[in-house]
Amino acid sequence: MTFQPGQVPVGRVLGGGWRVLRPLGRATPRSALYAVEQQSTGRTCVLRVLDPELVAKPEGRERFGELCRARAGVRSAHVVDLIDAGVDDRTKAPWFAITFQDGPTLAERVAKSPLDEGDVFDVMGQVAQALQAIHGVGMAYGRLDPSAVMLVEGETFGGDFTARVLDFWTHAWLRESFGPKERASSLLWMSPEHAFGDGAATPADDVWSFGLLAFFAFTGRSYWRAAADDEAIKRSAVEAELRDGALEPPSARAEALGAKRAL
Repeated sequence: MTFQPGQVPVGRVLGGGWRVLRPLGRATPRSALYAVEQQSTGRTCVLRVLDPELVAKPEGRERFGELCRARAGVRSAHVVDLIDAGVDDRTKAPWFAITFQDGPTLAERVAKSPLDEGDVFDVMGQVAQALQAIHGVGMAYGRLDPSAVMLVEGETFGGDFTARVLDFWTHAWLRESFGPKERASSLLWMSPEHAFGDGAATPADDVWSFGLLAFFAFTGRSYWRAAADDEAIKRSAVEAELRDGALEPPSARAEALGAKRAL
């Protein structure tokens, strides 16, 4: 049977000495996250394991190396650090380790209680700095959403929390290798050009996502009417709204959606 990323058992040691502690979140056939411990130091990190098919050919391994080098070049306190990367000898699966973040995501924080206006500006300013650093190495996020921004408390003096953007290049590599296969909920945060195109994301696509993220941070709602029923987001409805291209001012949309806070 072909190895899938979600099949790594607890206790298994991968790559450069990373012992798997537990799975994190829901695995897909092409990607899975694990909490791991670095055997040499005891440090807890997050390991993402990917589909071996990505590096089955020499050009795939070369692309992995390119992406790792570019990713390691991102210098920002608001982007998770890449610690290590490689290809597992036994499973032939590419993997990379990033710092473990302890805190709620922006989605979880806003669901609990709305951020005040000052905190929204603070968070979005930090996210903007993260995107600037990512764009500075020739990369783009592509579908920045509230679950991809972690709010870590107690790390900086003079602020309640540090906003940190989580792993961003996995989606781009999978899309590049296997074509676009986004869930309906992911389309809510992508520009129409990126959602319906087959090319790589650009900084312009991130500007679009940034605006949608800011709307969510202020209001607690997605800008799109198709997301009004969070339990049953229909792909056809999301695609129809994106393709229509009819936009209304954020203040009018917030009022129409009955948002927690008007803009």
